[in-house]
Amino acid sequence: MVEEGAKLIAEEVVALRAKFKTLLDIHRFFVGNLSWDGNIYRAAITAGLVGDLALARQLFDRIKWLEPAKHGPQLPKIQEDCAELAALLKDPVASIRNSSNDHGP
Repeated sequence: MVEEGAKLIAEEVVALRAKFKTLLDIHRFFVGNLSWDGNIYRAAITAGLVGDLALARQLFDRIKWLEPAKHGPQLPKIQEDCAELAALLKDPVASIRNSSNDHGP
């Protein structure tokens, strides 16, 4: 039974690697499925990673207005994280510069 499970997982990993060859592929998937729980957050994160900062800002702002009563008790923490990430997007060059200074040489 464990071997069967491991085989199914390995097959799924191979299928996902074939479907999502690049970060942009992953991003497009999340953006194309925003109605699924959590994908607004995932799309915002991947938008920032692929350089679409305008979309990342827009999606982080959208998360700010979600209601915890509808989206679960974890939402306030996610909203807090999104606010911090959105603030970094206001001046990404300065954020990178400050981040590299925080970690020493």
